[in-house]
Amino acid sequence: MNKDYEHWHYETDDHGICWLSLDRAGEAVNTLNQAVFDEFSAVISDIEQAKPLAVVLRSAKSSGFVFGADIKQFVSLDSAEAAYQLIKGAQDVLNRFESLPMPTVALISGFCLGGGFE
Repeated sequence: MNKDYEHWHYETDDHGICWLSLDRAGEAVNTLNQAVFDEFSAVISDIEQAKPLAVVLRSAKSSGFVFGADIKQFVSLDSAEAAYQLIKGAQDVLNRFESLPMPTVALISGFCLGGGFE
């Protein structure tokens, strides 16, 4: 299966390995925001259905892996509860990825900060 989202590229090779690349649209570096996590959740659903032998997560940016959170999204938060829900939602998606039943590997080259460590 080959599938593209706005921020993610998903393809499965002839060996049944899913190659998942983060490529934050319109940005020089990969940063994490709600749109990236919403798509990541959809990608995880695709992976759960396709059941590849393994998943390799990588950056499509030559500059590095993940720079961390996109702090521009924080200015629109109007309460501590909104901030909590934003962070909890991201953690829930990352926990889903971590719980996939197949081996997962991250190919990290260059910088990896903040949420990139998750």
